[in-house]
Amino acid sequence: MRYFTMGLIVMFMTAGPLGRSAGAGGSVGLTIYAYIPHCPLTASGQTPKTGMIAVSRDLHAKGWGFGRRVAISGLGEFVIADLMHARHARSIDIVFQSHDRAVWFGRQKRAVELLAQTGDRPARGGPGARSPGKAPGRQLAFAPE
Repeated sequence: MRYFTMGLIVMFMTAGPLGRSAGAGGSVGLTIYAYIPHCPLTASGQTPKTGMIAVSRDLHAKGWGFGRRVAISGLGEFVIADLMHARHARSIDIVFQSHDRAVWFGRQKRAVELLAQTGDRPARGGPGARSPGKAPGRQLAFAPE
């Protein structure tokens, strides 16, 4: 009985909020920053544009990979296309094209949901890209410019 109780304590201590909701369908509170592209390519090899986000490396390691879509409460749907610096944890950067809009957005805490994948392959194309013969589903709702 003693070992069983200790096992339960260890299990609950290691399963934090990120562990419970890192998969699709769960919502987790994250810090959202503004991101102004300074490089011509993201870590996924794409040109940064509106509708893309960068995720912290801890989220990326938990399955928040390139091409996956996330829904940010009050802002809409975005595509993961870049990684943040290693010093950030539990964070997301939203791409903005102007410095003024990025400053206006600032830093916010919001609920973020990793959306389920539609297939085994990652999404192709940019934000809002549609697969031929399929219904459009949710569209990107946030246009900062």
